[in-house]
Order: sequence, then C-alpha cells, then structure tokens
Amino acid sequence: MLRFQGEHAMNVYYYAPKDDPYHRHLWRKPYPKRESARLGELVKAARANFVDFCFAISPGLSIRYSSDQDFGQLATKLDGVSQLGVSCFALFLDDVPPELQDADDRARFKTLAEAHASLINKLYDHLKSRSRDNRLVVTPTTYTNTWGKRDYIEELGALVRREVPMVWTGIDTFSPVITSAQANGWGKLLKRPPLVWDNFPVNDAEPWRLHLGPLAGRAPDLAGATQGFFANPMIQARASMIPLSTVADYLWNPPAYNPARSLARAAADQYGEDGARLLEPFLKTYAAYNWDDNLFTPLFYSRRYPFDTSAMEKRLAQLDRTLQEIAGMPKFQELAAELAPFVPRTRKRLDEVLASPAFEHLPDGRLAPREDYDTIQAAWLPGLPMLDGDFSKWEAGRMITLDQKTQIMRGANLWKGPENFSARVALTWDSEYLYIGVDVTDPDLVQPAIGRGIEEGDVVILTLQTAFRRNYSGTNATGDEYRFYFSPGNFAGVPPSLFSNEDYLPPRNRPHDHAQEIRTAWLKTAKGYSGDIAIPVSYFEGGKLVEGYEIGLGVAVQDVARKSEDRKSRNGLGQIVLISKKNSLFPVYLSNPSSYPRVVLVK
Repeated sequence: MLRFQGEHAMNVYYYAPKDDPYHRHLWRKPYPKRESARLGELVKAARANFVDFCFAISPGLSIRYSSDQDFGQLATKLDGVSQLGVSCFALFLDDVPPELQDADDRARFKTLAEAHASLINKLYDHLKSRSRDNRLVVTPTTYTNTWGKRDYIEELGALVRREVPMVWTGIDTFSPVITSAQANGWGKLLKRPPLVWDNFPVNDAEPWRLHLGPLAGRAPDLAGATQGFFANPMIQARASMIPLSTVADYLWNPPAYNPARSLARAAADQYGEDGARLLEPFLKTYAAYNWDDNLFTPLFYSRRYPFDTSAMEKRLAQLDRTLQEIAGMPKFQELAAELAPFVPRTRKRLDEVLASPAFEHLPDGRLAPREDYDTIQAAWLPGLPMLDGDFSKWEAGRMITLDQKTQIMRGANLWKGPENFSARVALTWDSEYLYIGVDVTDPDLVQPAIGRGIEEGDVVILTLQTAFRRNYSGTNATGDEYRFYFSPGNFAGVPPSLFSNEDYLPPRNRPHDHAQEIRTAWLKTAKGYSGDIAIPVSYFEGGKLVEGYEIGLGVAVQDVARKSEDRKSRNGLGQIVLISKKNSLFPVYLSNPSSYPRVVLVK
C-alpha cells in the first residue's frame, strides 16, 4: 500500500488499525522488540516512497485526563515510536464515551472538551519539545454533523492550539457529498479548516460487500476550505487500490476529475488494457457505496421492498465466470483471492433468505418480506398496574418467550439451556404508558456498574422505534429510535439503573430525561430477577397511545458468563444474548427502522 501511495502521489499514511492492541487497548505499553521492528519496516518503506508515516494512538477508552501518570505513559509511548523515524502523530479520540467517566476528571474539568483540549495541548507541547519537526493531528469525539455535541466541538476548537489540525468526516460518518460550504461551516466551529477523513471506500461496517466504484460527490473546490484529505480503505488491500486510484486522481486535480474515466484508468493501469472488461461484473455489482443499496443489499440488511432473487442468481453466475476467467492470470492473482470469498458467501445467504418463512414468494418471482411475520400484539390494560417487579400479574396475558437456541444472537457456545438463561416478556398498554414486564432466568447475576457501563453486564435491552408506520420503509435513523439497557442491579451494593446509547443517533426534537421519565421496578427471584418497565406516552408520536397504534420493538436479554473460553470476549467474560425477533437472519439494527419487529396495540 505504501508503494502504491508513492506511485500515485499520495503523501500521508495514517497507521491506526484497531486490531493492533498497542494502538488502542494496550496504548500504555511500549511496542515489544519484534513488533517495534515490524513497525520500523513500515516507516522505512514509507520514507522510501515519499510517504509521511503518521502514527495514531487511541487512548480515550481508559485514559484519565487529569492523571500525570497516564500522560507520562502516553508521552513515553510516542517517544518510543519517534525513535523509529516518525515525526507525525495522531491522537484519535473517536468512538469514546461523550461524557467524562473518571471521578477525578469530573472534579478537575467542567466538560469533556476542556479535558480533551488540556490533553491535546499538553501532548502538542511535549512533542514540539522533543523536535520542532514533530506534528500532531486530532480526531475529536464529535467528528461529523449528524450526531454528537456541537457545544463540544465549538469549545474544543476555541481551546486547542491553532497549529493542530482536527478531523471531520463530512456531514455524516459516510458522506454522499462533501462541499466547500459544508467544510467552511464546520471550520467555523473548529476555528480552523477541517482535515477531511473520508470514510471511502471502507467496508468494515458492511463486510458482505466490496466498494469498487470511483470517488464521487466531492466538490472541485474542496481544497480551498480544508487542510487536507485522506481516504479510509477496505480490509481488502488490492481491491482498495482500484477506488483509491480515483481518490488520487481527484486529489491531484479536483477541477478536472471525472469519476468514470478515473475508474477505467485505474483498472487499465493496474490490470492492463482489458482490465476494465474482465472485471466489469465486479465493478458493476459493487459500484454502489455505503449510502446506496446494491443488488444484494436486501440479503444482508432488512429492507421492506420486494427484490429479484433470479437477478441475484444470474449475477452470481457472472461473478463466478469472471473468477474462473481471471484465475490463471498472474496479474490478477492477489485481487482474485480477495474477490473470491464474496460469491459463495452471497450465494449461501441467498439460499438462507429463500428458505426463510419471513419472506413470501410473489407471482412475478420476486421475494418480499412478510409484514405479519414479526408482529406482536400488546393488550389493553383496563386498570393501573402495581409496578413492583412481580411478574405474576402479567402471566395471564400474551407472552414472548426467549428460550430457544434459534434466538441466540451471541454466545451460543456458552448457553447451557433455558434453565441456565432464558426470559419471558409481557407487553401491555394504557393511555399513559407502554408496559414491559420481564422475568429472567439468570442464576448468576453479573452487574458491577450503574448508568453507562451496564451494557457490559446482565441487562434487559429494548430497541424502540416510536413512529413505526411513518418510518416503515426507512433505512436510516430519524430521531425516533431508542436503545435502552435496563439493569436490575445485583440486589446487593449495586442499585438498578438504565442507560440509553444515543452516541451515534441524530439529535432529538424533544430530548428526554430517561431516568426520570421511564418508571421501573425490579425484584430478585429464586431463578434470577423480574421487573416492570413503563415507557410514558410522551415518547410516542402525537404523545398518545391508541388502539391500532404500531410500535417497532425488539427485546433482548444479556447474560455475562463468569467463566468463558472465549478469548475475544470483553474483559475475559463471555456474553449470551437472546433476542425476540423471529427472523434471526436480520437482527434489530438501531439505525435501521426497517429492521424493527412490529407491535400492534389491541383492545
């Protein structure tokens, strides 16, 4: 990749892989000798190709901003990397909690922005004290217009040294268009032109597909409103080089850039004059990007529209023939190895969808999702219930049971059966509240936290869409979505609490104080715990609940197993998650309204 950059006049490489433990999880620890030597090889390769190797570190999940010891460890880590010949450093504060977590930090700093500015300025001064050639780039916690706190970004921009560039991904995490006017607007908040982190052609959020189309939607005058521009590649390095070539073309001469011509040139430069013809089925199939559906999207993401499975089968056959044609050509060897897994993976998924009872076969041969398949009825409650956590009051009504292996979303290898972990859920309503009663079999309750952090322990999870019919076919968050984690505590020293994960949702028209508005009650039982949850009508469209009203609701329960052989699990603990959605091929996805099961209020 570094050689490719040098050949295409791309002059910066940001080293920030989250699967390098010394970049994020083990940020305090210096690189061991072997890993340091490998990193040094990259630095030398970058220099040989006239590429500036910029080392990024992500300490935000555990650093204490008020701690001199933590800062010393951070400075020492970067000093060690600098000895490899690195003079460009990046501090990535993305994907971290938007509020201060440490008690000492909260005592010293009024806001997260103040804490971040203190760390950034201190680190910048330290780096400059080591060498005047050292530079620092920062990715703030809010890095896009769509979500996050504007107060944070304005305060950070005012406090951080003007010499420090700050990253922006455009108006969204994945931005269909980036204009100079948008960049100027964000630059006013930052008090400096932004440095564009373009999440193109990255596919780690959608590993089922490639992104092989050309860069598009970037203004020809963007350079005048920004400090620079860098692209985020796919996991597949060779495949990434096709769209990255078009990024290089755009950056070299934005006013003259033509996406279609650039893509054709990229294929020809990398795979010969017949490259575009030979790769045409792949280039056509995977031309759409994150913000657009492609032919196979409804196989992998919930969509409420009919789709043509015969067209999918024909396209898969074309892709197969392409792979067979290029298999014996040395110039395609590495690319073909990256392309090959997508065909059998997609074909397997197509077979699963075709066999799923969640879809109906239409007379014209298309497949369509059944509206009635994931529908639950919530019964009218004639009298006010006693919210005491006792599940017995709900047992005479309709019930959702979570006790089948097919309902496991995570941790199938840890689940020992319903007596080990399962749940019953009751749904009712009246003119004031939607009620959710839960009875969870969970003999070994694990919950050390309150508020943010409870999602790492034993919880009840509600994913709620409060304007279901209006957003019926929607595929992006609208502000009507909520994900609530409810903890019963541990019935000892840890009290019950709730947390709503809204870090990446658009701002709400009407903010809620969830802890004050949502009523809960919890009870320890012989097999685990039970509870009552009452969500007030103010959360729903029009501020009322009536017969026939439809709600999107996914219910899940999570158990943290203390003894786990799963080395990938967080903190050495395995998690089991059971979900209510019948169509297990498509779990509820918070930001996709089309993925929510339907609850109908009945009398």
